[in-house]
Amino acid sequence: MTHSTRQLSDWRDPLLLVLGAWLLHPLAYFIAYWCFLHSPRHLEVASRDLGLESWGEKLRAVAPTTLATYALAIAAIPFLIGLPADAVLLRVIFVGLAALTVPHMVVEFIAEARGAGQSPHPA
Repeated sequence: MTHSTRQLSDWRDPLLLVLGAWLLHPLAYFIAYWCFLHSPRHLEVASRDLGLESWGEKLRAVAPTTLATYALAIAAIPFLIGLPADAVLLRVIFVGLAALTVPHMVVEFIAEARGAGQSPHPA
């Protein structure tokens, strides 16, 4: 199943999104949405698009980038020590998210091209 053939969400998703936005602090809402709705669904679609069926295949596919992310996070610790906790939290979340978006979109582009049987390089 490719991105263009995905089914639309049912009524529960918009209801949960509105309730979460109303009840939670904006940062807590963002984290909850990202970790519990967007990421799991996206990983499932991406693994299906790439033909990764077993947990072992999925783990081998995500392990290198996950370990690299952890290594970069650990390397950033000396630069964050001494800053106020709220500044650290905002930097880690939003700078980290921005740093992951570009490679994420590159992988999306390659996966979509593979799914369509095309080269990932534009003609």
